[in-house]
Amino acid sequence: MIIKPVFSLAIRYCSSSLQQINNYKTRSWARKLLANAELSRFYSEKKALNGKEPKSAVIIFANGAEEMEVVIPADVLRRAKVDVILAGLCDNKPVKCNQGLVIVPDCAMKDVENRKFDAIVLPGGLENNLAMAESDKFGEYLKKKEEESYIAAICSGPLALAAHCIGKGKRVTSYPKIKPDLESIYK
Repeated sequence: MIIKPVFSLAIRYCSSSLQQINNYKTRSWARKLLANAELSRFYSEKKALNGKEPKSAVIIFANGAEEMEVVIPADVLRRAKVDVILAGLCDNKPVKCNQGLVIVPDCAMKDVENRKFDAIVLPGGLENNLAMAESDKFGEYLKKKEEESYIAAICSGPLALAAHCIGKGKRVTSYPKIKPDLESIYK
């Protein structure tokens, strides 16, 4: 008979402790969420506290882009407090990537044409790079930005650069299978 009340007290104590732990976890999760909110695209126009412009990058991609080459650079750069914009080559409609993942760009490339970026990132994906290579507007954009921004072309991305003669005579890295297509233009 004495065991029942002691046992029920232990259960009450444990359940209130578990409730406190869950409340702590929820508060901890909310703090992390709020701390990372500043890295989201909704804060992309925010200036740094010291009054200087934060570093910025644009990742331009189209259908057939390698999703890892879009998402991972965006993630790494945002963790480094770089203002990252995902721009669709043609518009801001959802883009179906190489492996079926659908990514919604923040905006269309035309919406950021006049904005200065420290870096322009071109992910790979053959269909993506062919679309970039065929776009005259994209070529004009790169030529205009070539002197003021770093241009990072990942995997087969240099195909788009070569199509518009960007960085001619400079050293580039690429996916090994496309090296023969680039040897006449790059070191």
